[in-house]
Amino acid sequence: MDVLVVGGGGREHAIAVKLRESPKERMTNLPIGDSDVAALVAAAEECKFMELEQLEPSGFSYEKKVALVFVGPEAPLCAGLADALNAKGVPCFGPSKLAAELEASKAFSKDFFAKYKLPTASYRTFKTGEHEAALKYVEEEYGAGRELVVKASGLAAGKGVLMPQSVEEAKEAVKEVMVNKVFGAAGDELVVEQLLVGEECSCMAFSDGQTAAMMVAAQDHKRVDDNDQGPNTGGMGAYAPAPCLTDDLKPFVKEVLQRTVEALAPEGRKYVGVLYGGFMLTKELIQTEGKQTCNEKLKTTISWEIYSLCTDGPMLLEYNCRFGDPETQVLLPLLDSDLFEIALGCAEGNLKARVPEVRWKPGAAATVVCAAKGYPGSYPKGLPITGIPEADAVEGVKVYHAGTKQDASGLASTGGGKTTILMQYG
Repeated sequence: MDVLVVGGGGREHAIAVKLRESPKERMTNLPIGDSDVAALVAAAEECKFMELEQLEPSGFSYEKKVALVFVGPEAPLCAGLADALNAKGVPCFGPSKLAAELEASKAFSKDFFAKYKLPTASYRTFKTGEHEAALKYVEEEYGAGRELVVKASGLAAGKGVLMPQSVEEAKEAVKEVMVNKVFGAAGDELVVEQLLVGEECSCMAFSDGQTAAMMVAAQDHKRVDDNDQGPNTGGMGAYAPAPCLTDDLKPFVKEVLQRTVEALAPEGRKYVGVLYGGFMLTKELIQTEGKQTCNEKLKTTISWEIYSLCTDGPMLLEYNCRFGDPETQVLLPLLDSDLFEIALGCAEGNLKARVPEVRWKPGAAATVVCAAKGYPGSYPKGLPITGIPEADAVEGVKVYHAGTKQDASGLASTGGGKTTILMQYG
């Protein structure tokens, strides 16, 4: 069966490699985008390539009789690609435009969390023209001793979250987003929320619109320099499983993901694809009623009703409507089930019919992103990249490509900043 993979980065390379393991998947169509892996992947895996801009959802996959479209990045989903494909009867692994609003609008998602009592930080939203009100709110919160995070509500390529260190920086962040429009239209609406302290964890699930089959947890590292220093990026590395998500915590995270899927369906937002929850694992559970503390960790004996009233514990930061990057590059090597069957089962609306249980391999995987010097700011382009065959020859090691291009002179970096992603499984 033919599969079309939409996207062109390291995440999509990892998806294509995993799909090729399926005995039912004959050919993966991987677009070039900003990552040309033709010489390294196409010859060995017979991949076809196409530019994302050339994809005509009203006709391409229908005419070519593609059995499944697997969408990597969020932008096509938020623009309605899944809707267009489904209207043609083409199975698509990815949520509809309405369901993808969980990522497209942080303001919507925070309101959704509040509506369905999903644990999250306290917050306020502000629209264009309300920056003075936002500034006043910032002053009041800091005056009460509460630190804040400032977020552009719309899509900002993973860079729309600002972490001020003082009230002055918080007010400047509000101005940057709402007045100076550093994130463009993504900043037309602003979310200002309470700062949560703890370990952040990426918790994803395969969803068929009815159930959420949770994956092993992962952690990514966003700052560009060692020792958690330097500016935030889209991700400089990741590992899985993440030990911070203990057996005590997993049932509550699973419950949040499942309740999210169940709440979306009646709203006409049936969720198909990867539901990616970013959780902050704070150090202890505080029960709002009675001010009762739960010995620094959640216990499985605590009911959901109590947990949903908590001001601490595993707290939802946000949702993304697709696989994380670079988390995909460590999650998929650990997946023991057939990714094609999982994706098709989700697209058909009955995952368990095709894959009764999603299985995971023992062991762990870690990845490190290689990026051009200067990233995420200004950086040189066209730098030569060497040593790929030698790295790939090491047992348990796989090099995924993001922002690379093969030309007559060899492999070189392109304009993506990130170049190669080195994964090791063991």
